[in-house]
Amino acid sequence: EYEALPEYGLVVVEDPEVGVRRRLFMRPRLKEQFMARFEARKGALEDLFSPYGRGPLFMADEFSPDCFTRYFLMGR
Repeated sequence: EYEALPEYGLVVVEDPEVGVRRRLFMRPRLKEQFMARFEARKGALEDLFSPYGRGPLFMADEFSPDCFTRYFLMGR
């Protein structure tokens, strides 16, 4: 989702865990921070899953039932 953020402009972001919405003025440095935090979180999840022999399932663009099923039945 962070890839679609504009370089400049007002954006509304929502924390889905608590339902809090915020308006932010997006600018290049803030967008870079979003991207860096996402990549750090992705890396942390991969590290968390690796001892169990399977990586996390990251779904982008749209939900794929086939991809979801393969992940749980056959691994990545």
